[in-house]
Amino acid sequence: MDIDAFVAAHRPAWDRLDDLVRRRHRLDGAEVDELVELYQRAATHLSVVRSASTDAILVGRLSSLVARARSAVTGAHTPAWREVVRFFTVSFPVVAYRARYWWLGAALASLAVAYVLGVWVARDPALQAVVGTPEEVKQLVEHDFADYYSENPAASFAGRVWVNNAWVSAQVIISAVVLGLPIPYILWQNSANVGVIGGLMTAHGKADVFWGLILPHGLLELTAVFLAAGVGLRLGWTVIDPGPRRRGEALAEQGRAVMSVALGLVVVLLVSGLIEAGVTPSGLPTWARIGIGVLAEVLFLVYVVVFGRRASRAGETGDIERAPDLVPTA
Repeated sequence: MDIDAFVAAHRPAWDRLDDLVRRRHRLDGAEVDELVELYQRAATHLSVVRSASTDAILVGRLSSLVARARSAVTGAHTPAWREVVRFFTVSFPVVAYRARYWWLGAALASLAVAYVLGVWVARDPALQAVVGTPEEVKQLVEHDFADYYSENPAASFAGRVWVNNAWVSAQVIISAVVLGLPIPYILWQNSANVGVIGGLMTAHGKADVFWGLILPHGLLELTAVFLAAGVGLRLGWTVIDPGPRRRGEALAEQGRAVMSVALGLVVVLLVSGLIEAGVTPSGLPTWARIGIGVLAEVLFLVYVVVFGRRASRAGETGDIERAPDLVPTA
């Protein structure tokens, strides 16, 4: 094959492709179609030139043109760090924000149950006797509850707490697969446990110890559980009331939103675990330890409201199916 004749015959097409690539952000519909067609032809020409010519400069120039044209046609994949940033500034907070009434409801109901049980246990010696023998109760209020937070090195304890909290939230997330039906029972178990222990501690004059140890990490930890419960319950309700969408489409979208929350809660629970291991058993004054817990909770709520509301107003849903995986090339 006469490579010079081949180049002369097709150079106008290559020059035209180069011009379209340079103006790729300002093309009209016909020019976009032309860009795609010329890219396909140039890719074929590159294959021919590689097999018929030893001219490295020609092959290099044509390879560069085809690569730039491919980038203009298909787009460039978003760097991984941008996906991470998008997840924590859009996907996770918008799902949490859109489900805010669900997890607020779960929180109020759970706290009401814990409060009622706590008051009941604190005021009823007969009920305390049902919970455990006097020796068992004494061991709990005087040793076990406080020792739990300091009996292990902080690093290993943080890891164990993280795994335990993640497992509780995972149970709630997994329950979403069966439309959230087990979630009320899981929340009941968690609330009953907190209420009974709090009631026993209060009845034996250890209320300050209980609140001083539970609040620093418990605020953020319970919020994570309530958030997981809220999106799970919302998924179940989607089956009953899918809105204007088809039921299968609505269920799939909400299911993907649940997965976004599950991933986001990994970080939230890590922070909670670090507080529980490093702050809760520390020698800081009670007010300082509780203050750290309140600060972490406030920061998380502000994060959800600010980023979530902004993303919601922009029309984002947190659905990973709709998240862009391509961006225009620079």
